Amino acid sequence: MTDFIPHGEIHEVQITEKNLYAVDELFTDTIYEHQEAIADLRKKLTMPSEYPDQTHLLACIQVRQGKIEIIKDILEQLGIPLEQ
Repeated sequence: MTDFIPHGEIHEVQITEKNLYAVDELFTDTIYEHQEAIADLRKKLTMPSEYPDQTHLLACIQVRQGKIEIIKDILEQLGIPLEQ
């Protein structure tokens, strides 16, 4: 009998200790960039006359928030604390 994995297949990635520091910075920089983009999108939401497609802006925010959560989950699995 195979194990049921509710969110798809589990993949393993091997990262050497030598490269782990780069992964940490890569993920934290990516989170920061997504947070900055979310802030910009939220500013645009306050200007509906200039950005009439509010639904698209909200969808973009939601996508970026989802990506941040995925990255946070990966960092947690790696045992890397996320500094805010």
